[in-house]
Amino acid sequence: MKTHTTDAARFAAATDALLATGQLPAFEGMDGDLTVARRLYASAPPLPDPAFAASLRAELLARLARTGQLHYAPLETAFGRIFIAYRDGTVVSSGAARDAAAFERSVAQELGVAPIADAEMPEQLRTAILEHLEGRRRFLDVDLSWLRPFHRRVLEKTAEIPRGEVRPYSWIAREIGSPGATRAVGTALGRNPIPFIIPCHRVVRADGSLGEYSGGGPEVKQRILAYEGVPRERLLVSPR
Repeated sequence: MKTHTTDAARFAAATDALLATGQLPAFEGMDGDLTVARRLYASAPPLPDPAFAASLRAELLARLARTGQLHYAPLETAFGRIFIAYRDGTVVSSGAARDAAAFERSVAQELGVAPIADAEMPEQLRTAILEHLEGRRRFLDVDLSWLRPFHRRVLEKTAEIPRGEVRPYSWIAREIGSPGATRAVGTALGRNPIPFIIPCHRVVRADGSLGEYSGGGPEVKQRILAYEGVPRERLLVSPR
């Protein structure tokens, strides 16, 4: 995954430091961000406070929405039409919405800004995503900087699962150092903002059953796994 040093990512670092220690780090060019953080901090009850954390997160999302213009376009794949939202060649969201308007609403609700519709995405981006979906080359230009740390760790580990293989939810939990968080892993994958590209379809239940899928349900999940070369009868996996 790319490490993005956008204003939103830098504000996230300031937020994390503030929540953890009550102190703000020094970031060059961050005076405006730190003023916001100090104002929120000064008005907050003693830490930790969920409402304060939520207010900082809301400010982070607002700043992310202002960092570059967000666009989206449809993409025809071997398993159907999906939509991709991107900014400066980096994918921020994807999905199998029933139509463009539904995807636009979903992105606007998730990121706080409505993306601009493009008839087609840039050819270089389109080719890179299709090659990734076809297993010819990994696509790593995704932005997860606006997600909470646990959510990011789950998705980053999920992205490491090879094409043609599956893993149980408990494997993800152990690999990120939270062996007791299997249920939370499932929740995080259910809120994967970039399905298809980040392959949450490769994570199944411990008994081999498919489980749910944020990209369109178990039927879509099975279809994608079959496309990637995983026969349904081989989905009975055991934790590594």
